Amino acid sequence: MTATVAWQDDSPVRFAENLRADGGRTGVEPTHGRVRWTSPDGVEHAAETIVPSTAQPGVPLTVWVDRDDRLTSIPPAPGRAAGHGVAAVLGLLIGLIAVVVGVLVLLRFGLDRVRDREWEREWALIGRLGDGSTR
Repeated sequence: MTATVAWQDDSPVRFAENLRADGGRTGVEPTHGRVRWTSPDGVEHAAETIVPSTAQPGVPLTVWVDRDDRLTSIPPAPGRAAGHGVAAVLGLLIGLIAVVVGVLVLLRFGLDRVRDREWEREWALIGRLGDGSTR
């Protein structure tokens, strides 16, 4: 959506993207500014946001708005969105594997206890039979 810059503040906003690898600046520092736009249904909106220091009042500026016509950040690039999707799937798979392993460990623990009790009963029976008792 295109908005018009209404005013801008001269105080710079620091962002990592504005710094070059050698520590120098890119030359365009963002500042705070107020933008106005008209939504498709004809309603006028205004909000304060970060604008380039080169933006002048009255000059069109691209802004991103959500379904409720509130300013929002730029949507992620397709590669970044795919990366988030892959990370989410991997997280779900790791979580699922952890749950399955947890269930298997608990199942093994329970079955080991049952088996140990059976062994104790068998050894107790062997011990009584070894004493010469007829029970």
